[in-house]
Amino acid sequence: MTVSDVLLYTFDAVIWSMFAFSFYNLRDHPDALHYAGVGFAASCVIQFLTDRLGPWYDLLCLNSKELSKDMLEKNRQKFGVQHMTLAECVTSVVLQYYLFTTPGSSLYHWWEDTTTLWVDAPLDPTLNIFYALLIGRWVEGALYYRLAEAQNKDFLVMYLHHVVTIVLICGSFLMGQTRIGTVILFLHQVSDIVLAVCQICHYLAFDFDHTPIPAAELLFICNLISWVITRLYVYPTYVLRSTWQERKIAPFCAGEYGAACDVLGCFACVLQVMHVYWFYEMCMVLVKLASGAGATAAGENYLGGDEVEAAKKKKKR
Repeated sequence: MTVSDVLLYTFDAVIWSMFAFSFYNLRDHPDALHYAGVGFAASCVIQFLTDRLGPWYDLLCLNSKELSKDMLEKNRQKFGVQHMTLAECVTSVVLQYYLFTTPGSSLYHWWEDTTTLWVDAPLDPTLNIFYALLIGRWVEGALYYRLAEAQNKDFLVMYLHHVVTIVLICGSFLMGQTRIGTVILFLHQVSDIVLAVCQICHYLAFDFDHTPIPAAELLFICNLISWVITRLYVYPTYVLRSTWQERKIAPFCAGEYGAACDVLGCFACVLQVMHVYWFYEMCMVLVKLASGAGATAAGENYLGGDEVEAAKKKKKR
């Protein structure tokens, strides 16, 4: 057994332990369990539909004749995955925006006063429904990524990102800190929308190499800007600062379970380290573009270039 296998099984154990604790906590709330089931079913349906977007990719792709059969296979899969991400993020951001802009909502004043994320106030029923849907969706997402996604060179890094995200979502739910969890999710999914559209354009070759309007490159610049604003400025300035300086306002974190809140705070910091790592990767792509490399060559390392080869090796085993 290799080190990668040990890490993989450890990540599996962490993820499914968090899901088990979350569903155990939901056992006395039939309505919440119902919404979690709806979230899981809806995610399965969307995944099923996006997995069948291959013909649309073949119709719209501008450089299909330039690609090998293996590369076309990879791009068809990723084309569907990015549509799944886009559908999830847009739906989630719309719901979160409703919570942020509704007067009387417990999240209405978080931007002006981050202490409202921790005060012992009644939670909105809408927020509880949103979280139940979210947990159901991430159960499906974890299953799909673990069982269907090709294990390329970035697989463990992305799976670690799934682990950290699921720990933060389920942990904030179990501790009753869903307000801070919702803000973290919102900041990530806003920039994920831009990134998903950028990658869709990349796979379709809507770039300077093939069209007069370099949509992929322009969206990549927009993604860098949104990443800096949401993940490198707002997230550490508002969320991480509030997590470490103001979490004791919450009775749960100020009491005997304070250590559990500290652990979640550490996971939130790990997430920030991953933000910096991926920003560095994107800057390397920008350097390649500026040096005259084509969009396909520049984005290959960041978007993953060996999924098909990994899938072939898996089949041989």
